[in-house]
Amino acid sequence: MASIILRGKRYRAEVARLGIRRSSSFNTFEEARAWAVQLETEILGRAPTDRFGLPPAPVHEIEAAEVIAAGLTMQRGEILRLPKFRPACGVYFLIDEDEIVYVGKSVDLHRRVAEHYARWKQFDCYTYVACLPEQLDQLERHYIRDLRPILNVAGVPNG
Repeated sequence: MASIILRGKRYRAEVARLGIRRSSSFNTFEEARAWAVQLETEILGRAPTDRFGLPPAPVHEIEAAEVIAAGLTMQRGEILRLPKFRPACGVYFLIDEDEIVYVGKSVDLHRRVAEHYARWKQFDCYTYVACLPEQLDQLERHYIRDLRPILNVAGVPNG
């Protein structure tokens, strides 16, 4: 599993796969991500995926993520990973060609994103912000209002 964390002005990439652990620091998020994906590919002998066969998640920065919402902050470029075998609760973002196209919420992010992918493949990757179950509604409303994803039409006048 790879993670990328902003430390000061540099991005520290850490990879832990099949008992192999390596880390390195980079000047840009893109350099750190490229290194992590390359190393995971070398270790696994294939491109990395999650347990549902989806692309690594999350892989994109979220424009509005610098805003503090419901007591949570997500730094630009910060990579958060879903727990491997436990349901994770949070707000998720479906991304297609570098555009956030849908914002949703779930108490089991892996399952919910896999359902979207199985039914409706209008995204190529996803990311999320973890939160407590009681924060889901408020945080989802915040991101839908600020990001205005094209596929979130419920509750939007003339949408």
